[in-house]
This record gives sequence, C-alpha cells and structure tokens, in this order.
Amino acid sequence: MARRAGEISASRLDERLPLDGVPRELQGLSAAFNHALDRLQDSFRRLSEFSSDLAHELRAPISNVMGEAQVALRRPRTGSEYQAVLASEIEECGRITHMINSMLFLARADNAQAALHRKPLDGRQEVALVAEFCEGLLAKHGLKLRIEGSASIWADPDLLERALSNLVINAIGHTHRGEVIGVSLAMAPDASVLVEVSNPGSGIPPHALSRVFDRFFRIVETPGKSERGLGLGLAIVRSIMQLHGGSASVRSTPEGPTIFTLCFPSEAGVQAVAEGVSVSSSLQGRELDASPS
Repeated sequence: MARRAGEISASRLDERLPLDGVPRELQGLSAAFNHALDRLQDSFRRLSEFSSDLAHELRAPISNVMGEAQVALRRPRTGSEYQAVLASEIEECGRITHMINSMLFLARADNAQAALHRKPLDGRQEVALVAEFCEGLLAKHGLKLRIEGSASIWADPDLLERALSNLVINAIGHTHRGEVIGVSLAMAPDASVLVEVSNPGSGIPPHALSRVFDRFFRIVETPGKSERGLGLGLAIVRSIMQLHGGSASVRSTPEGPTIFTLCFPSEAGVQAVAEGVSVSSSLQGRELDASPS
C-alpha cells in the first residue's frame, strides 16, 4: 500500500490502492483513500478544463483589440475613425475587465474569502429592485417580469441582488419577445426560503442540465438575442448560494419552462450548521472515520 501510494502523482492520479487481499481492518481506509483520489482527480480535470477555457475566452477579446489597433495604424486616419477604433477597443477592454472581476469573485468564493453581511431582507422588495435595474433590458426585448409571493430572506443584500440579477438577465437571454419571466418567493416547511426564476421557451437540453452552473458553459442562445455572455453568471450564482450555505438548482423540459431555484437557509438553520462545523472541527484529529465518503 505504501509503494502504491508513493507512485501517485499529479500525472498519475489514476493509480489507486488495492482493495483485493487487503486485511478487513484496512479495507475502509483503502476505500476512503481511493474516494479521496477520485475527488482529487476530478478537481485536477476541472482545473485543467478551466485553464483551457479561460485562455480561450481571453484570447478572443485581446486578439480583437490588437487586430483593430494594427489595422488602424496601417495608414493615417481621420479623428472620427480613430474615435471609432478606440470606442470598440474600450468595449473589448470592458469585457476583459468584467471577466477578470468575475473570476476574482469566484476565486474568493472558492476559498471562502468573500465576507458575508447577512441581515433580514424583504425578498419581494429585493426582487422589485432587480426588476427596476433590468427594466431597460426587459423593455428592449419586449418582456415583462411578474413577482409572486413574499418572504423574509436572511442574506447579504449585495450578493442576493447579484444572484437574482444574474438569473433574470440569463432568463432574458433565453425568452422570446412578448413572454413573461416569473419570480416567486415561498417558505419551505423547514423555514428555508425558496426563490424561483422561471421563463418559458425552448428549455434546456437534458444533456446540458448538469453543466449549466459550470464556468464558461454556454447553451446556444435564443434566435434574435444579440447579447454575448461570458458563461460565468450562473457559476457566480452557485458560488453565492454556497457562501450562504444554500443551494442553486435548475429543472427544465424540452420546449417547456426553465426554472432556477435558490434555496436560502433560515437564520436558525445557518447557526445550527455553524455550530455543527465548530463541533466537528474540535473533534477532528481525535478519531478517524475510515468509512467511504
């Protein structure tokens, strides 16, 4: 077992400890170690894919900026032509800046460095603020937003607004003109709060449902939509919900509605989880649970 463990490296993460012929007392430890390697291998795979995607996403706008500048310098141009080139380059630089800011937020969230300032919030009022913020975009695409229900949400107001606005903007990008985007609020039996953002449309293909929250993952946009997303909005939504100790999920059917659900735990639920983590931390190191996780 020690020899096999010593052979495991970043380039050989497919190696596993043997389970056959291992004494019963060590089988649980071997299985748990192999499960840890499975998670580590999956993390390395995701990191590799993310690095490749990030390089690809940055290459396009940087190439655009360089190409426009090179073309502009090939011959003398008028002041208005230079202004047009600069305006286009500023737009591309803004896209790069937005991408970098989003990635920095995700990095802080992954390392639990994003500070939360929770307080009781009027959920319906927060949704109304997001609707007001997106009013111009809704009008541009001939859409309406309907709010149903009410609930008090214990959350960080800035992060709640960001999560809701990301979901609404995502819905706008996949909803046909004349349709209605719905946002509903309700309290679950366990006192957690459910916020659902729904939109009619063509739905999400079944094979894509498990990837919609992945970074840089994009579904083919609805015909007639000109917005070009980064594929980071839903990843940020998931990170925000994880910071709150909640969850983000989606359900959709082909040619049917798509519904994103945010589940915010109650204040008592968050405190109970925090106390459980504290107890778990105090016990860590005093006993080893060798059962597979």
